[in-house]
Amino acid sequence: MSIRSRDIPPRLWARMTAPLSPTGPAPESFTIILPLPPKSLSPNSRSHWRAKARDTSNYRKVAAYRVVLALGGQRPLWQSATILAQFYHAQARRRDDDNLIASLKSARDGLVDAGLLADDVGLTTLPIRRGIDRNNPRVELTITKTGDATCHETK
Repeated sequence: MSIRSRDIPPRLWARMTAPLSPTGPAPESFTIILPLPPKSLSPNSRSHWRAKARDTSNYRKVAAYRVVLALGGQRPLWQSATILAQFYHAQARRRDDDNLIASLKSARDGLVDAGLLADDVGLTTLPIRRGIDRNNPRVELTITKTGDATCHETK
């Protein structure tokens, strides 16, 4: 993992964990770049629970950190958004779409931690895109605001 929670400057971490309050206009769409999720975050992984918990926590914090940097410290608190994930792997192997999307669960939770969304229930994941980049494997997440309509659940 390229960034760990202890690598985040204390002042920025204090802003990330402060109580949520919407501030000023934020961009309607932005892109963050994350490393590929660790193998332990895949639903098919048979890793030890402690290793998976560590990787989940680290990946969630990295996603939150990148969102805070992209927004310049603002916390817009959107009600709903869409995510377009573009995976760039080093090798052209066959990978299951469902597993790739599920491996991003901790990144989705990181968006809530960063104050972008009130809850990840309003988050819609678009079909993923794939590419090959042998020198720089990564995930590019494009997050777009879709409106402030709240989700209504039926009883």
